[in-house]
Amino acid sequence: MINNTRNKNEEILVVSTFMVLHIFAFALVGFGFQGGTDMTKLGASSHTDGLVTVNSFEMESNPINFGGYAFVDLFGYTLEGEADLGVGLYNFEFAIQ
Repeated sequence: MINNTRNKNEEILVVSTFMVLHIFAFALVGFGFQGGTDMTKLGASSHTDGLVTVNSFEMESNPINFGGYAFVDLFGYTLEGEADLGVGLYNFEFAIQ
């Protein structure tokens, strides 16, 4: 009986310690990566400026994108950096009149 009570008290102490430490825990360093595809793509268009005409054709597929994120939080200051890049292939042509 005494041994059972002691085990229960130890469990309560361990769980409550984790609960208190969890409240004060925060991240000092972090990073992440992401990737995906855009839901839209460029359509065909034509632009004329003087004697030069530029024709662009509709993209064959939706562009893809990827990026990353990093942060450092030390001594009350936070440094964060993020970069995203979208890539899509399309054809175009120049015409001089």
